Amino acid sequence: MTTCAKHCTYDNNPEKPRPATHGHHCTRCYTNTKQALALAADALEHVVSATGPRSTAQAQDAPVQSSRGVDTPAPIDVDAVAAVDGYFRLIVRHTERLGKVLDRPVPGYARHVWQIGGSFKKVEDLPIPGSVAAVWKSSGGEVLGFRPGLTARQVKLTVKLYTDWLTNNLTDIFATSDIPDVDELITDSCSVYGLTARWPMIMRPRYSDMPHLGECGGKIAIWPPTDVGHATVISCESCGAIFSEDSYDEALSSYRAVLSLQKSKNVADHLARKYSVTCK
Repeated sequence: MTTCAKHCTYDNNPEKPRPATHGHHCTRCYTNTKQALALAADALEHVVSATGPRSTAQAQDAPVQSSRGVDTPAPIDVDAVAAVDGYFRLIVRHTERLGKVLDRPVPGYARHVWQIGGSFKKVEDLPIPGSVAAVWKSSGGEVLGFRPGLTARQVKLTVKLYTDWLTNNLTDIFATSDIPDVDELITDSCSVYGLTARWPMIMRPRYSDMPHLGECGGKIAIWPPTDVGHATVISCESCGAIFSEDSYDEALSSYRAVLSLQKSKNVADHLARKYSVTCK
């Protein structure tokens, strides 16, 4: 059995390594990355909204009274600017690099194919004029962050272009990319929890397809980590029962297996009734 390249284990027991289910990495690595990417756009929008006027992301100025009685723009939260630009810079870099690995166009680029005699084709990804205008790059093409004058909403929509691309291609990224590249993507994506810890936002859970079986039948809520390195919190909204990630994963796998068997039986029964065939 191939084990997770990040050496993930069950219950923090080195004797119980997690299997590599997505390329060289385990289901937890894949799920944590996907969950962090899903949170990123809202998290960066929140930081921009919560920290007031910004040179890189806030279009409107909130005046403050100076000692001379003159309205001047409120001071910029430099730490917030650096944090938002830093995370965005990582996400763009991963998107553009992995787009080349997978040979797929990324946000802001369109694929052009030219037929050059016979069967030879020239394929090139060219920038779309005016697209992803929020991205601020150096003269050498290095991503620096957001362009000045953006609202929190514009920041969110821009981030979402890149996180959606990564999410939509995540299965192939894990399956085909080199281990160090995936390790770096996991680490950088999950660094969003550092932003939500410093600028707290109202976290919203996602809900499991599986009810609290054998107990109250309540909804199971899955809350994202509140900081880098913290665990996902999984709990029943009805009775308050807490599940470890391992026990939840095991129960969910069993639940889905039972559903799959039940679905197969239902199909067989339907076909038997429709065609008057006895299914054994």
